[in-house]
Amino acid sequence: MVVCEEASLRDQVVRLGRQSAHQRLIHLLLEFHARLMAVGLARERGFHLPLSQEILSDALGLSVVHTNRILQQLKREQLIESRGGNIVLCDLQRMMELVDYRPSPHWPEPDQADAQASLKVPSCSSTQTAVSSPSA
Repeated sequence: MVVCEEASLRDQVVRLGRQSAHQRLIHLLLEFHARLMAVGLARERGFHLPLSQEILSDALGLSVVHTNRILQQLKREQLIESRGGNIVLCDLQRMMELVDYRPSPHWPEPDQADAQASLKVPSCSSTQTAVSSPSA
């Protein structure tokens, strides 16, 4: 448990100290996804994100306005979609490359059985992009 917490803190320091705002948000979304996958609360490409833009902004050291602009940019780049509090990572590989993301080897492996089979996370549509204002 201590090793996981230290890895998480290291990631946060790197995020705040070395990455652009664009990279910070991508990295945080990838970390959320990896952690939620490890405990069976995410799908292969998405997860429920019940956080406001204000909370995300505080975690990233950004203004709410800037966080909103970056979320909109990620949607325009077809990297993410958001609907009803769900985040879909449309191009997971590209996102990982953009921020040089390496999942922590310290997170536990997800259970074989899908603990949240009823989790409704929409899939990305290649021709349709979300146009609604993000709630997270």
